[in-house]
Amino acid sequence: TARGRAPRRRGLSASSSRGCLIIGRGGEGVRSIADGLAVWQAMLMTHDVNKTASDWVAYASYTGPNNVPDEIFAGAWALYDLVQDSPDTAWEVLKAVIDQYPEKDFYAVERSEAQEVVGRLAAGPLEDLLSAFGVNFIGVVEAEARRDRRIAWTVGGVWQAEMTDDIWARVQRVADYTYWERPAIE
Repeated sequence: TARGRAPRRRGLSASSSRGCLIIGRGGEGVRSIADGLAVWQAMLMTHDVNKTASDWVAYASYTGPNNVPDEIFAGAWALYDLVQDSPDTAWEVLKAVIDQYPEKDFYAVERSEAQEVVGRLAAGPLEDLLSAFGVNFIGVVEAEARRDRRIAWTVGGVWQAEMTDDIWARVQRVADYTYWERPAIE
């Protein structure tokens, strides 16, 4: 996938075939459309911010998406749906992931788990949130980035993607590029 674009959901998107909703990887688990949508809506409405944050950390720690257990994959990828369906909840999940790491881990010389996990968060859900809802969230992001260097670090990992030029300019003003502009670590 291209940097800054979320890969297509491997198993949480729905496709319709002869009145059935296919939920799961490779067509595993066929349910009626009504049953499938009810399950999905219930999952989004009863969303546990800390569980989703923990699932994201676990997901982002794996070396490849095909190695991730289904339950962790589903929990982590629910964050992409929250970005579209419940952006306020998505923002809370983003902050919960960031809050799991001390500031020093973001700026460590050696690669750290925080850099890997939160870097993926920046290039995926945060970038998507600012692209879709930048007008609604840029003020909050600016205030949080000024208050917490970890948020500024995370904002530094975002690319413009589909953000307006105005939102992008504001993102760049609060982003901390210290880590992102240093030479790559081999």
